[in-house]
Amino acid sequence: MRCPACVRRRGAPPRDPHQARLALHGFLLLAILAIPAMLGTSARAGAPLRFAPDAPLVRAIDDTSAIAEPDRSDWNMNRWLVDAHGRTPLDDLLALHTPRPAQDINALDRVPACSWFRPRNGQRRLSTQEIARGNAPRALIARGPLDVLAGRCDGREPFLLIRDAGGDRWILEFDRPDHPLLATGAAIVAARLLHAAGYHVLPARILTIDPADLTLSDAARAIGLRGGEGTLEQDALDRLLLRLADEGRVRVAASRLPAGERKGGFRDRGTRSDDPNDRIPHEDRRALRGLLPLIAWLDHPGLRPSRTLDLYLSSGRYLRHYLVGLSATLGCLEHMRAEPGAASAESFAFDAAHWLPPDPFRPFTQMGHADLYWGLSLLLSFDEAQIRAAVSAAEFPPELEARVAHQLLMRWQTIGRAYLERINGAGSFRVREEGAGRWRLLCDDLGVAAGLRNGEQQRFLLRYAYENGEDSGAQQVRGVSSASFDLTPFAPLPSVPQDDPRRYGVATVTALGPQGERRGAATRVHVYYPPGDPPRVVGIVRD
Repeated sequence: MRCPACVRRRGAPPRDPHQARLALHGFLLLAILAIPAMLGTSARAGAPLRFAPDAPLVRAIDDTSAIAEPDRSDWNMNRWLVDAHGRTPLDDLLALHTPRPAQDINALDRVPACSWFRPRNGQRRLSTQEIARGNAPRALIARGPLDVLAGRCDGREPFLLIRDAGGDRWILEFDRPDHPLLATGAAIVAARLLHAAGYHVLPARILTIDPADLTLSDAARAIGLRGGEGTLEQDALDRLLLRLADEGRVRVAASRLPAGERKGGFRDRGTRSDDPNDRIPHEDRRALRGLLPLIAWLDHPGLRPSRTLDLYLSSGRYLRHYLVGLSATLGCLEHMRAEPGAASAESFAFDAAHWLPPDPFRPFTQMGHADLYWGLSLLLSFDEAQIRAAVSAAEFPPELEARVAHQLLMRWQTIGRAYLERINGAGSFRVREEGAGRWRLLCDDLGVAAGLRNGEQQRFLLRYAYENGEDSGAQQVRGVSSASFDLTPFAPLPSVPQDDPRRYGVATVTALGPQGERRGAATRVHVYYPPGDPPRVVGIVRD
């Protein structure tokens, strides 16, 4: 959400069915013809964006205020399919909808801390030990006996909701018999990586349980494959455990639920009407749009409501939004039950730049260049050691651990390179002093910093304009190895009044390829020169 300091100043129906069909076809034709023109119109066209230079940076969004306990939202597969594949696309077409800029960002184009995301940018780099541990304490143990409250015993993603002897509630996810170790391991690996990126996941680790410790509660509910609930029968639970048990014990990915009440999953559009804190339409949240590079990396089948969780926390009495059902990730690893040589380069021959999960998710279709840059920066923040540390938490046998890590590393490179071709990689803008009255604007290239792009073939072009729109006429071209722009020509004289427009400027930075071709959209860096103090970056806008 942009704070006030960060915002822009800126007939009668036909008489018969045949006539009705003609009118509808004509309207749809006009709508389709209008789409290219609308897509070619910049979402940021109009008056220039202006940031209040003295306003504090918004680092947290106030969406954790105590609220009345919401109702539980139930998910139904049939209704969701109709909405996702039919009603929503048709509504967008008829309304001539175009994506809006993300609304959950601050002046520096980042997502502040909120009930959806907790940023780790700007903090110290997580160690491999912290990555491996995630948000799961070492003492994360389910103490028997285990009371089964609900579950799904059929299908490709079986799970149980249990309560242990200490009163803690857990979600237990299981492997499929034809893919031992992979589903439980995928749940742990994905949880570690998503937590490190900043998303809310449940604390989880690999455990082994004794089926004899599981007892069916009197009110246990069976959760259907397509939504809805019924009575969970002992026979269904016995069949699940019989096909999974190995020498009397079962390997599970165990995720502990914080104290609170489950309120269903979140939808991919609109807001939740019974949550006053939920003020930004979900399709307009960068925290959700920017998930795409991570979801592609993890080969996630899709963020349908059954794989998300709104939890009404007992501590704080507000809804926090979690990503769950992570045993469905790492679908690219299913072939690992074949010979070791199956994990070859052909595994990554997919159109990574246009990859979308099988399940539609509306924030992804609304994603713009700025959202993609932000999400890609999360993906590329990982290095090989951190990825291997996340995989180690899955407790795979050594040979399988090495192969899974290799697959993730190769997919990381493939997706990273594909998305880098679509964006302007300029980022990490900062001002550096070079002597009295001399200042430089520095930036890094996202791909070069990650080792996925050749710095010798990347350049940046800077144009500078003042607040009143006056173009300075100056241009500077710099290579990535020395992406440092001279701000001295644009600095106002000390005698210039504080409110003079020459104290506020916009540096437009464009990425250039080896042949001078433009790469991605422009990035506009807003710079303010306070009297007697060094200039500073007060805002960033990516077109």
